[in-house]
Amino acid sequence: MDKPLLSELRTWRGYWWPPGEEDKAMPGTLTYRPGEGLVLDLIGGWDTEIRQEVRPGVFAVMEGSRRWPVLHGLAENREITLLDCLATHTMSRNFGPPEEQTIHVLTALAGVHLDTSDQARFTECHVAVEDLTMWSQSSVLSGSVGIEEGRPNGTGSLVAEPVQDPSVIVNGVVTSLAHEHTLPYFEHTRDGTLGRMRETRFVRFQPPEPWSLDTAQEHAKMVQDLLSLALHRPCGFLWMRLSLDPPRGLLEEAEERVGGLSERV
Repeated sequence: MDKPLLSELRTWRGYWWPPGEEDKAMPGTLTYRPGEGLVLDLIGGWDTEIRQEVRPGVFAVMEGSRRWPVLHGLAENREITLLDCLATHTMSRNFGPPEEQTIHVLTALAGVHLDTSDQARFTECHVAVEDLTMWSQSSVLSGSVGIEEGRPNGTGSLVAEPVQDPSVIVNGVVTSLAHEHTLPYFEHTRDGTLGRMRETRFVRFQPPEPWSLDTAQEHAKMVQDLLSLALHRPCGFLWMRLSLDPPRGLLEEAEERVGGLSERV
């Protein structure tokens, strides 16, 4: 599964709109740059003026630029939610509609449309931070080098043996040190062949009831703080992956199908 590493440049090209206003969708590109964050560049845009009613039927334009708590998007055939969005640049001509607009975004979620950050939709939370591999002292990978008469004889092996993920239950939340690894992969190039396997370690939270994004982010921060305290140095946040609860309608439909199959058997 793709992991959105915070150390890598990413772009998403698609259409973007305020929730419930798909008729106002604008084409644009969402860009993530390490160290700078998320920026949405639109072709077109929306009105950014902040108006306040000073007396019945009379409005005044206030200082500042409009904020959107949530924006929705569709890019790479995936739903995307943008949270805490602030328009920092809008260009228009002769009081016409915006021709282009730049919006700074605090948080992006790929794969879901949320209306608010406190919606309880997530059944699992996976968190990876720097140095978790070294701190955990646990690995599914091992290697050996053949020795003959005290010297390497050119033989060797790289072995992956899955291990049981250690876990603990705290306040009903199952918290585990999880391992993922790839199968052996050979990359053939003009100057040789490279064989590799990759292992990833992360903390997996499985709450008894679905979490909101806010709750998941709080637990991700706790993992980061724990590693930083244990290793006596700052440990950067690498990625977070969330699992969605199935929509109730799909779950009921699946239960009906299983029930009907059982009756036929």
